[in-house]
Amino acid sequence: RTYKMKKIISTLFGLSLFCTAAVAENYNMIGVKYGIAGLQGTSNAYTSGSVTRSSNTDHIESEYGAIFAEMGLGSSPISIGLSYVPFDGVISVDHGLSVDSSATIKDYTTLYALASHSFSNDIGIYASLGYSYADLAVAANSDDTTINSHDNSLEGITLGLGIQSPEFGAGLISRFEISYTSYDDLNVTTTSNGSASVAKKGTNIESATASISVAKTF
Repeated sequence: RTYKMKKIISTLFGLSLFCTAAVAENYNMIGVKYGIAGLQGTSNAYTSGSVTRSSNTDHIESEYGAIFAEMGLGSSPISIGLSYVPFDGVISVDHGLSVDSSATIKDYTTLYALASHSFSNDIGIYASLGYSYADLAVAANSDDTTINSHDNSLEGITLGLGIQSPEFGAGLISRFEISYTSYDDLNVTTTSNGSASVAKKGTNIESATASISVAKTF
């Protein structure tokens, strides 16, 4: 995590240099977001008793919604924001003919810094860097499976790029944004059908989103 913090600091410094030439109007805002998210990950190979599972990479897509708030930092091009997804998501942590366990993702939250740049027509572009976190609950889908231990959170670094409209109506702005998140590995240990405890690892977990949002500035 020390490496991640250094990476965040260096990237924020680079974003601030990029945006100092022309600072987009620095808003405080509260908004809502709707998007499409794709999640991909690899479950590593493991052996449970006499059964051996090979590694498997899978991908799922889903709609999502979020609420967010941002606060501008004075006359700088930097804003600090917080995004929250008020919905739960369920993903598989196994594969094969049957799925013996699944994970529920709750309270998906992203704390981020956003740096903006404006053009003469007041259209702005921005880049963001954030830390995403969600609570993780793993449950067995079969009476023959016991969850012995599991990671309690899903964490990752999020990068975003977007375009922002000029202010319209009663202090409203709109945005279109794409983002990419790289997550830490996930670990689950289970026992199935009387077998010895089996460690299962999810690796190369990443997501990409495309979203639109509307926010009220103040």
